Amino acid sequence: MRFILIISANSRDVAGAGEIVNGENGLKVPLENPEQYIAAFAENIVSLARNPEQRARLGAAARKYILTQHDWSRIRAQLFDIYDELVPALSKP
Repeated sequence: MRFILIISANSRDVAGAGEIVNGENGLKVPLENPEQYIAAFAENIVSLARNPEQRARLGAAARKYILTQHDWSRIRAQLFDIYDELVPALSKP
């Protein structure tokens, strides 16, 4: 489990990850070329392994983000908002 948490703390800035991982709740790695990506990813893992305070801080911030931004009541409300927009649009001739 700890290995998974370390891996999930790293994120490439693709598919909206830049909006989720902000440096306070995770670490980004550059995507320019594979060598840079691998080196930065390894550096982040070593940094996290050597720095329990950083791990705790990033983990707590990531948990807070997930609990506040991705709880089921919020997701349900967002889906209902989408449905409310789509239903009138679908019923128009």
